[in-house]
Amino acid sequence: MKTLYSLSIFLFFITIQKVSAEDLGPFFERFWEERSQLFPLEATQQGDNRFNHLLPNDQTQEFRSSLKKFYQKYLIELKNKKRQKLSLDDELSVKVFEYELTNQLEGLKYDFWMIPFQQFWGLPLTMGQLGSGESYQPFVTVQDYRNWIGRLEGFGKWVDSAIENFKIGIKKEIVLPKVLVLKMIPQMESLSRRNRKRVFFGARSKNSLLLFLAKIKKNSKNCTKEQSFLTLIQATKNSLIF
Repeated sequence: MKTLYSLSIFLFFITIQKVSAEDLGPFFERFWEERSQLFPLEATQQGDNRFNHLLPNDQTQEFRSSLKKFYQKYLIELKNKKRQKLSLDDELSVKVFEYELTNQLEGLKYDFWMIPFQQFWGLPLTMGQLGSGESYQPFVTVQDYRNWIGRLEGFGKWVDSAIENFKIGIKKEIVLPKVLVLKMIPQMESLSRRNRKRVFFGARSKNSLLLFLAKIKKNSKNCTKEQSFLTLIQATKNSLIF
């Protein structure tokens, strides 16, 4: 659903080329700005590096409540806009946008949060891909590594919340089929192995990493490659133990 939503937003921004009488441009810019802070991974993927250090814990009720308020706010504001003066292109974009907001609000009514990830998608798989240095998380500058550490710290909190949500799902019998869970276990095992040839810390950017380590003070234990690696490994091991 998130992929479809991102695609719709992308097409939506392409469609808006002219500022209408209602001046929709600033409205959509505000929406994108706020949404990027709620979904910083998608912002990074789109080339917006301002939030590369963020990884909100979307497994909490607090996050889901803030997401609901966010969608409701923009849906109400959109409905209050005068639409009779819109061009055909703007009118189409507004309809697509309204549909997406309504769809996201409807999705929040369901208990998808009780199944935080599965075989084909989920944050544990994404973090492994990002940390490899082969994906869209940049590992070029010293700041890039500091940003990654920030996301690793957020990932540890995410895993703890995800485990609790899985437990709630088990009690309410909202679970994945056994055949899928059995395939997920080897995936988590591969991510939790202490294999330095596949260290999840931008292995391709050796020069930047050396520069990064050279600038770190001895008492900044949380800013070492070793600590960051162990943070990710421990988080995936916690998923396995669960």
